[in-house]
Amino acid sequence: MVHPQRRWVTSIGKPRGRLVILGSGWAGLKILKGINTKDYDVVMISPRNHFVFTPLLASTAVGTLEFRAIVEPVRIHNKDAAYYQAWCDGVDLEKKELVCQPALPDAGPLGTNTKFNVAFDKLIIAVGAYSNTFGVPGVVENGFFLKEIDHARRLRARIIECFELASEPTTSDEDKLKLSFQRQRHMPTVSTSLSLPSWEVDQRESSSALNYTVTSLTSGSPNWVVPYQNIITDFIKDDLTKLYPQLMSKVQISVYDVAEKILGGFDVKLQEYAMKKFSRDGIKIKTKTFIKEVQKHKIVLKDGSEIPFGALVWATGITETPLTKSLDVTKDKRTQRVITDDFLRLLRKDGTPMQDVYALGDCAMIKDHPLPATAQVAAQQGTWLKKHLNDLAKFKEDKQPFTYHHAGSMVYTGSWKALMDRGDPTDPKHENTRTNLSGRLAWLIWRSAYLTKSVSAKNKALIPMYWFLTWLFGRDISKF
Repeated sequence: MVHPQRRWVTSIGKPRGRLVILGSGWAGLKILKGINTKDYDVVMISPRNHFVFTPLLASTAVGTLEFRAIVEPVRIHNKDAAYYQAWCDGVDLEKKELVCQPALPDAGPLGTNTKFNVAFDKLIIAVGAYSNTFGVPGVVENGFFLKEIDHARRLRARIIECFELASEPTTSDEDKLKLSFQRQRHMPTVSTSLSLPSWEVDQRESSSALNYTVTSLTSGSPNWVVPYQNIITDFIKDDLTKLYPQLMSKVQISVYDVAEKILGGFDVKLQEYAMKKFSRDGIKIKTKTFIKEVQKHKIVLKDGSEIPFGALVWATGITETPLTKSLDVTKDKRTQRVITDDFLRLLRKDGTPMQDVYALGDCAMIKDHPLPATAQVAAQQGTWLKKHLNDLAKFKEDKQPFTYHHAGSMVYTGSWKALMDRGDPTDPKHENTRTNLSGRLAWLIWRSAYLTKSVSAKNKALIPMYWFLTWLFGRDISKF
């Protein structure tokens, strides 16, 4: 039975009409928390009913933190706003109307295919982006993406499963000798972007080989990729060494990278420090390496060589979502991100801005001012747009466009050490304004910054609590 579509009309009770926010990420949450609901009838639409503190997502995939420590329900941050757990399948910019589909396994008596329409007066598109496979065959079918809590949960279970399978009595010594950890960073020459760390724990499930491969493929920003590599290293050295001592001599972590060097956005001295640190940790770095294909139990490199794996995690930069792909607006030719003006207003095909439609975060790019697709950028854009919309509601003229203020780049290098680079990559003169730090002090700043940026008092209590419990008792390797 096909149910008729339902339409919610714009609010009559609010002076500035209905404001619809698409997405519950960094930008969307910042706006939801601070928008004035006395002026706007606020509706958030997102397939995810919570916010994920993405900088610490990788830590949950090895048990350093538990999943609840880095999530926040969106409903509690603005109880006067409405929330629909749904996908937005289409936007009619002329009629100012959205077509939505419930993002629930069972939508109840209405049926799972019951679509509904939502009218808007102002629209904010903050839907993020998908991981870019760059057309490499087999990635979607055989790989993991690390962008959501469920990804981290399944990945964590897979890691433990790989070690348990390697410990089975039916695994021969010859197979165990082939056990290795290899990490690949596939970095196409694209603009810097924040992508979640990608790695693979590789296990061949045939009788001929049992290999562990840690693979990361990213485009630009090291903020996720390198930390995950080192989080895995810590997990092995601190916990798995005690529990699987018979396997440790067979573990090898390697990094494959398309670029000529890793951490390209960091100061040269910090790059050298990181390389020495990785060498001491036994991590092999292999640059200028391309992946041709991902098969069920192996990756095939461009030179024809094959690397077996058990779990492939793919984080290769970003690409457009189905929603942004459907929009007939100005887009960047290379990344397909939608283009906005300096006031974050979406640009039509002819380059003119739409007065009531905004786009920000990973899905959007400011014309002539490209910024990295990072949480830092999205959060600042959300904060600015919230204030801008509140000012417009009070008929205040806001002549100041959005301006990005770079707070620095940090990356965890393992063993309670980190790198910090305060140089702004968007500033042509940033080479002369760098403030660099490495080692234990940088690690303390790294952890303090993430703790400070966590969104609620609950997160600020749970995160250090789990850090302490991990230090005291080790990471939990239970698989359930």
